[in-house]
Amino acid sequence: MWAFYPPVVLWILLLGIRHRNSLLFTAANPGMDAGGLIDLDKFSNLDAIQRQHPASVAKTFKLTSADECRNVMQMNALEYPVILKPNSGQRGIGVEIIRGDQQLEDYFSAHADQVILLQEYVDGLEFGVFYMREPDQAHGRIFSINQKLFPSVTGNGKDSLETLILNDPRQHYMAEYLLELHKGRLHHVPDPGQTILLVVIGSHCRGSVFTEASEHITQPLQQQIDIISKAIPGYFFGRYDLRVPSEDDLRAGKNLKILEANGVSSESANIYDPAYGLFDAYRTMFKQWQTAFRIGAKNRAKGHQPASIRQVLDNWSRINQG
Repeated sequence: MWAFYPPVVLWILLLGIRHRNSLLFTAANPGMDAGGLIDLDKFSNLDAIQRQHPASVAKTFKLTSADECRNVMQMNALEYPVILKPNSGQRGIGVEIIRGDQQLEDYFSAHADQVILLQEYVDGLEFGVFYMREPDQAHGRIFSINQKLFPSVTGNGKDSLETLILNDPRQHYMAEYLLELHKGRLHHVPDPGQTILLVVIGSHCRGSVFTEASEHITQPLQQQIDIISKAIPGYFFGRYDLRVPSEDDLRAGKNLKILEANGVSSESANIYDPAYGLFDAYRTMFKQWQTAFRIGAKNRAKGHQPASIRQVLDNWSRINQG
């Protein structure tokens, strides 16, 4: 995977030379620390949406202990399952679906001294919607959409869940993680044709497959994403992770539930579609970063300064210590 990035890094360096500031892209989101490059405050973005458009975001709360979590769940009528995740996590690290009190206790024990987000569990299809808005334009646009397909196996009425995982040509690569995750039902034999979702968190590192879904870009969806984006102060560039009941709802811009609003470090994740060509992926990434620098330049002209190298290094150090 990392072998893909050297040409992208070179392109970013060339853009930095052209604009005389290698971190100019961090000014693309002046409302976020370093544009949301590292150590993104997830709650700040979600809370901004919650305040103006509560129906468009999964209910999210910031807390630091299991007792506080249970109290918040009770006060807001939240029942298991719920989602817990670090407020400053990266690439799905630390995101867990919690189904009971003991699992909740274990999670906070494993993430002591971290700020944790409690989020209601939202069922449905999951998409990544990449949004961009030029600072001198009234409305933004959707740059790309990817759908996240969760890893699954299909029963045959004979083999146990453990056997299905081990024999699946894709899932066996993550067998150690999946067997531990489903250790309580490994001997269960699914019915013929029964689909068992192995993971319900849309992350590459959890085995989800990202597919190109830009055919769902419509005017109603762009309008709704634009409205939501303007609720976040100084937000011009990034990717939403969201769930929605159906593709029809997505195209209509209805019943969207934002799970995360990511900053300038976002990727146009449709490039991970297995059918996406390598040169198409580079073309997409080059265009993405070129736009980030252009938006940063326009925001700099309005008086917003990009992050310093020291600021980025401090953020990097902080998140790695956490």
